[in-house]
Amino acid sequence: MSQNTLNLLGFAAFIILFVLCAAFLRIVRKHHPDVWRGLGSPSMFKNQDARTSIRGMRYFLSRGYRSVPDRRFVFFCDFLLVIEVIILASFVYFVVSTVIFFLQLALPR
Repeated sequence: MSQNTLNLLGFAAFIILFVLCAAFLRIVRKHHPDVWRGLGSPSMFKNQDARTSIRGMRYFLSRGYRSVPDRRFVFFCDFLLVIEVIILASFVYFVVSTVIFFLQLALPR
């Protein structure tokens, strides 16, 4: 794949994740306010600190959303978790590829 294609895919993945996170926060705030307060009343930009982020990550990784009786919400959160794992794996691949590329440049031939 060309570099332009990879850049475009990375940008598209970022936009998709941004939109899904915004949708998650809106759904949680409107339909599950107790969960939203339990997560520290998160928002996309304001009042966002490391503690709130860690609470949100722990909520997803422990699959705490499965205790909510709303099946559509659980399905959405499962989908969001899969997307986050795919994007994280893509980022790790990018970092490892970049390190290998620069190591190959630095090593004498």
